[in-house]
Amino acid sequence: MGPKPTSETKLQKVLKQAYRQRAAAPAPAADPQALMRRVRHLAAFEAASPGVFLDRLFWRLAPVAGALIAVLAVVAVNLDFAPDAAWSMLSYENEAADMVQILLL
Repeated sequence: MGPKPTSETKLQKVLKQAYRQRAAAPAPAADPQALMRRVRHLAAFEAASPGVFLDRLFWRLAPVAGALIAVLAVVAVNLDFAPDAAWSMLSYENEAADMVQILLL
């Protein structure tokens, strides 16, 4: 079996048929707004498939995710993981431990 015809291919077939038959029969008085509404409806129906939705979602979220990664990278680079207060506290504990050992001797 071949691929399932999409609404776009169906519309192209209908338009080709209408083009070929334009000289044979006079065009009926059709409302152009109704025709455009039908064309938009076919396009909306085609866009409702889950693959198209996921593709749109991915391409809408990809720039946002990239910007978020860039912001977090800048924050991580500028973050002070070991502040000076922590180092001074650690060195004080070492000095205090050395003093206790000296006093016990």
